[in-house]
Amino acid sequence: MINLVFSQTDVMRNFMRLFSIITSTLVLFVSCQDRQENKVTMPHDTVVIEQSDTLVKISKPLFNFDTLIFKKSFDSLVSRITDIQLKTSLQIDTIKSMGDFNFYPFVDSAIYTIKYRFRPPKPHGLLSITIYESFFKDSLTAEKQFKRTKVAGGREGLADQNVPGLSYAFDFVIKYKDKIIALNAPCSYADKSYRKLLPLFKHSFKIELPADTISCKCGWFCNE
Repeated sequence: MINLVFSQTDVMRNFMRLFSIITSTLVLFVSCQDRQENKVTMPHDTVVIEQSDTLVKISKPLFNFDTLIFKKSFDSLVSRITDIQLKTSLQIDTIKSMGDFNFYPFVDSAIYTIKYRFRPPKPHGLLSITIYESFFKDSLTAEKQFKRTKVAGGREGLADQNVPGLSYAFDFVIKYKDKIIALNAPCSYADKSYRKLLPLFKHSFKIELPADTISCKCGWFCNE
């Protein structure tokens, strides 16, 4: 004869097991729903290997810039420099300030800035480069900030930041309509390597770049 009498302890134990299973299922369901709702739909030509939460604010890739072409060219350049076949990652974020080391004064005055960081794998991280794309309320404001940046990178700006140039590294800055776009490369690049990098950057644009630019060499003033 089978004993169908359960103790109060057994009933409670079984109830807790059932409650745990139901709770876990609900958590998993809600988590999946959240992932679906927060899914970011990126354009087909956007190369994003690493992305931050703020990527949801970005609806399109770098303005009139072929990110795929540039990334492939940059991969090839870094591979030649290191003599190793490398694939760089691209991390995209939005920023409102440069922080303590504010070498681009226009960033703090922009509505917002998108930061594109191309990073070779370790131990070649010193060859990472960054592109900044700042958006302003109109073209006149962008022009004002571009002129301000040009002064900061020249000899007149030395008194304010105590180092020549903008970042003291390699910088190339353009203004297009209501945007300012800047390329920043570290001094770990030799001059000849940077001279190969800059044309790759310029030729990746789908527009004719303006003649008025800010160009800075590592450790020296801009446009000299």
